[in-house]
Amino acid sequence: MALPRDGRSEAWGVAGYWETCRGDCTRHLFATMRTLSDCQPGGRGSGSKEIERAAGFDLALPRQVNWFTWSLLQRMASDGAVEVVHGARARYRLRPEQQ
Repeated sequence: MALPRDGRSEAWGVAGYWETCRGDCTRHLFATMRTLSDCQPGGRGSGSKEIERAAGFDLALPRQVNWFTWSLLQRMASDGAVEVVHGARARYRLRPEQQ
């Protein structure tokens, strides 16, 4: 998707582009989580690294260190779309209505 070049400010174009990308990536994470048995409602949950690998988001960027996937999962949790299972480390699973 190209940034809009119709007179809108560059900042708006980047923000709009980011929202589109974030939405696409969030939908991809949902689809991936639906395929993981641990992510099913009532399951033990999967860690962000496992979900990241399954989604193909493990890009091995030097300073990224799982931040992108983690931030999407945190946003999904704050929106009530996924459930965080607390323990030694956070795990994520779908809520029953998201299955």
